[in-house]
Parts: sequence; C-alpha cells; structure tokens
Amino acid sequence: KEKISDLEMADVIFIGGTGGDTGEIVKMSENKIKSGGRIVIGIILIETLYSVLQILDSLKFEDIDITQVTISKSRKTSTGTMMLARNPVTIISATKL
Repeated sequence: KEKISDLEMADVIFIGGTGGDTGEIVKMSENKIKSGGRIVIGIILIETLYSVLQILDSLKFEDIDITQVTISKSRKTSTGTMMLARNPVTIISATKL
C-alpha cells in the first residue's frame, strides 16, 4: 500500500495478498484508476468480501462482478490419485465511472 501513491494512472489495478488492508488499498486505488478502468480484487475471507462490496458501492464503481474459484491439488493414494480441494478464492471486479 505504500507504493500506491507512486503509481501512474492505470487502466486496471489488481489487488491481492494485502495482509488485511484490502479495504484501505481499494480506497487508495480509486484515485489511480482511469475513468472506465477496472479494479480486480482477490480475497479469501467472507468478511473482506462484505467490506469490499460496501466500499465499492460507496465509491465510483459499477458493473461489480463476483466470481469464486476453488483449486484442487492431486495427492497420491495407495490405489490412485485423488484431488483435494483448497480454500476458495473470491475475485471481485468492477468498473470505475
């Protein structure tokens, strides 16, 4: 988040791995996204999903889309290979007005 003020105006900003500062980073990023530009946010916590949606609604964003993906990794067993699901990741994207 310390580097956001150094960014040029952007068409797209990707946010993830924030260590709990997602909401603040989304707010700071709004001023660095061009009109018509996109913000894409990867999150893992339900509470973060809720707070980010509230923030996007209060800022100048529209076309908010939410996608959730789950990755599975293979693991050998005595009779074959099984797939183990990992925690889902939620991806929020929105367009700045």
